[in-house]
Amino acid sequence: MLTWFGRHGDFVRFEIMGYEQPEATDDHDSNWVRVGVVVQNEQGAWSRNCGCMTTTDIRFFAQWFTKVVDGIVDDMMMSYEPDLKIQYLIMSEGLHWFGICLRYGLGYVSPTSENNASLIVVALSEVERQQAISYFTDMEARYSRRGRLQHQPPLDLPEIDELP
Repeated sequence: MLTWFGRHGDFVRFEIMGYEQPEATDDHDSNWVRVGVVVQNEQGAWSRNCGCMTTTDIRFFAQWFTKVVDGIVDDMMMSYEPDLKIQYLIMSEGLHWFGICLRYGLGYVSPTSENNASLIVVALSEVERQQAISYFTDMEARYSRRGRLQHQPPLDLPEIDELP
């Protein structure tokens, strides 16, 4: 589990909870994982979970957190489903600032919003960024791909094997 804090008491707790369909055997359905969040920001406080990431996404997030601060990859990473998007904003005050956009199944439920969009700006120390890399790497090992999943990297990221 990862917990990241922002200013004004904002925080997001993020956890990969397990396979969405543990008994699935087909290549596509067997590779989805459930993501849970506990969040507090100016919209309020909430907790939600949904199956919005694939096992391939976990691998991409581990690689992305490793390389984004050096400008090697795009400054934004999004899960296969658009429920989770993280953008690297800036290095300031010795901290890495990230914008986390939660939508649809993970965002704040509001009757005035079509996609439940929520933004949380968090600051990670270098130690916390390394913990994120370790977390996603550990989750990749735990939830490795079951079968052949045809899923390309989101956005314009190169294939994992092509990264320096």
